[in-house]
Amino acid sequence: MIFKLEFSPYIDDTVLRNFFDKPKGTCLDSSSAINITPTEIQKEKGLYLTFWLIDDNVLVKYYGEKVCINSLCVYPGVKSVIIIPLEKHMTSHDIKFRLSEEEVNSLLLPYV
Repeated sequence: MIFKLEFSPYIDDTVLRNFFDKPKGTCLDSSSAINITPTEIQKEKGLYLTFWLIDDNVLVKYYGEKVCINSLCVYPGVKSVIIIPLEKHMTSHDIKFRLSEEEVNSLLLPYV
């Protein structure tokens, strides 16, 4: 599952960095969650827009597939959370080894 997470530009930098470190009580607390935001998007949007991938198999194993991504919206400073509808199931292996950063960038760019 890939989703887009957008933060308010008024969020405190310390709070934002703590979120990226390991926010407790969210699916991002899982070691299966990786930030897949391409460098080009990071440079353009800074830390206020980021894309995450969570391995579906790990979600089922540790969370019983009952995770509500929208619950991230209750975290202070989170503006919106949108699940990216992909035609094909993406795994962390695809993102890390099969796709180039340019391919990941073109995949996510329409959602910026």
